[in-house]
Order: sequence, then C-alpha cells, then structure tokens
Amino acid sequence: ELEPFIQEYVADAGLTKQLQIDLLRQIQSKPQAMEFPAFLGWLYLQEKDYDGALTQYKALDLLENTGGNRVYQLGEFAVNNEETRLAIKCFEFVIQRFPSTQNR
Repeated sequence: ELEPFIQEYVADAGLTKQLQIDLLRQIQSKPQAMEFPAFLGWLYLQEKDYDGALTQYKALDLLENTGGNRVYQLGEFAVNNEETRLAIKCFEFVIQRFPSTQNR
C-alpha cells in the first residue's frame, strides 16, 4: 500500500496541505478515479479532519454503490476511538441513504 510510505510526509503540515490540494485537483479532473477520494479520505483521517474524511467516504459509497460500507467502517473507527459525534454522523448517513443495507 501507498499509505505507509506516505506516512512520513504527513508529519509535515506544508506537504500535507499541498498533497490535499493536489488530490482535490485530481478528483475534479478525474471524477471516476476512486483512488483519489479514497486516499484523500485516509489523509483527512491522519489529520483528524473527520468531516473531510466523512465527505470523501460518503462520495465513494454513493459512486461505488457500496451500500454505505465505507461510511459504516468510518463509524466503527469513530466508536473505537471515542469520536461519538463522528460515529453518529456516519451511522445516520448509512441509515438514511441505505435503509436496506446489510451493515446494521
């Protein structure tokens, strides 16, 4: 995976911000390429920008028609890390957008 390799760059706020900008540009220019929003969501998690991560994972779930699986997993992450507000947002999204999902 690319993520362990990139981890050292995440420590540098300037590089992280530039990487976020570059990923957003890639998402805009290649909206069907799922790797860019997935990586950006991971990057937001590293920065504890949970709203940013949630936005990316919502988009991925809707584009990939995964039944809310990514957002549900983010909700589980939130529960395990005592991020109650994020967990509620995640599970509410899954319930509202994917009422017949197998995740519950």
